[in-house]
Amino acid sequence: MFHNIPEIAFRYALGVLIITYGLITINLLKNYSKTKKVARKKVFSENVFMFLDWWGVVAIPWMYILFNFFKSYNFYLPHTIRIIGISLYTIGLLLFYYSYKILGKNWSMTLEVDSNQKLCKTGPYKYVRHPMYSSFFLIMFAQLLISANLIVGGVGILFWTMLFLNRIHAEEKMMFELFGKKYIEYISTTGVIFPKLSLAHKK
Repeated sequence: MFHNIPEIAFRYALGVLIITYGLITINLLKNYSKTKKVARKKVFSENVFMFLDWWGVVAIPWMYILFNFFKSYNFYLPHTIRIIGISLYTIGLLLFYYSYKILGKNWSMTLEVDSNQKLCKTGPYKYVRHPMYSSFFLIMFAQLLISANLIVGGVGILFWTMLFLNRIHAEEKMMFELFGKKYIEYISTTGVIFPKLSLAHKK
């Protein structure tokens, strides 16, 4: 049914999705600049991994979209799977934005907390502690499916995973220091980026 779709259509679709991600991020940063943050866990390695992640999410995909770089790393995927990738990327963006709207002023780009930080347990935060990170894993996997390219997809997944692993322990520790017993109780009912299986069985 979808076998006549030209390759360039998937490149342009990925471009539109990345632009949408950029617009959402600009909106987040605009609101972030208006909130008073208390620096807690700034480390050099995080800045390095955030820079690498930018290459994986933005720079390398645009090199592929505009100039068809890395063509020799293309691999075959049925067009149906690549269209599913577009849907997954869209779902990832919706989860990303919805998670931010729930978090509100508590959101920070780096390992910082708001001066009036609250523990959010509504919306997706009822099931996972870091739904924004869940959305990024979904987006990076979708990028692999849409591009059907080992560099564009693989590097994005690799760099995001490196940032996630570098950050998650420090972020969880920061939340524990801030909320104490409340956070321990919250951990007992939620997963890090996927809902706990035990919670799913109870439903």
